[in-house]
Amino acid sequence: MAGRPFLPDLVPCREDSGVQLEQVGGARVDLLQWQSQASNEQVALPVYTDRWLSSNTCGSIEQVVVHVHGKERDADIAWADIAAARGRLSVDQQKKTLLVVPQFLNGLDKSKYQPANQDLLLVWKGNGWGEGSPSVRPKASVSNDNTGISSFEALDAILSHFANRQMYHGVERIVFCKHPAANHKPAAKHKPPRYEN
Repeated sequence: MAGRPFLPDLVPCREDSGVQLEQVGGARVDLLQWQSQASNEQVALPVYTDRWLSSNTCGSIEQVVVHVHGKERDADIAWADIAAARGRLSVDQQKKTLLVVPQFLNGLDKSKYQPANQDLLLVWKGNGWGEGSPSVRPKASVSNDNTGISSFEALDAILSHFANRQMYHGVERIVFCKHPAANHKPAAKHKPPRYEN
């Protein structure tokens, strides 16, 4: 597993993906997919991103703001809050600032996803995602005795994707902020991703 590149991919969330998050003005729902460093299997995390994000606009982005929702797992409301905050920037800075809000799911969020249609989707028990606990879904394969994917790896995947200089060559800053109830603690023991550009 050492030396394997960590290259997450952001893909549009289609209607048949099994993910049914609330629609928010100015945002779209994408799936961040990657091969987990922990399980060596493909996994996915739903994220809200700016609707205007495309291969044509990637180069103009200078700052990425990743806003982590609180224990209510209300990424749609977190998106609206951080979008309102961005609205206080100059028009020029608004156009150069991309918003990303991950949706950490748990078993209470069954209305937001259909497991039968989404074998890759990460789901945690309770609010364990806020403490870096391993996911309970997807189930590890028989050949893999891993217990799940840490939410810290999911945050690393977000960082790795937007730090990719081939796609986002103008990015100068990636900022993580959180709702006060999001308990993410520094991952002192967590190995950061390896970047290859």
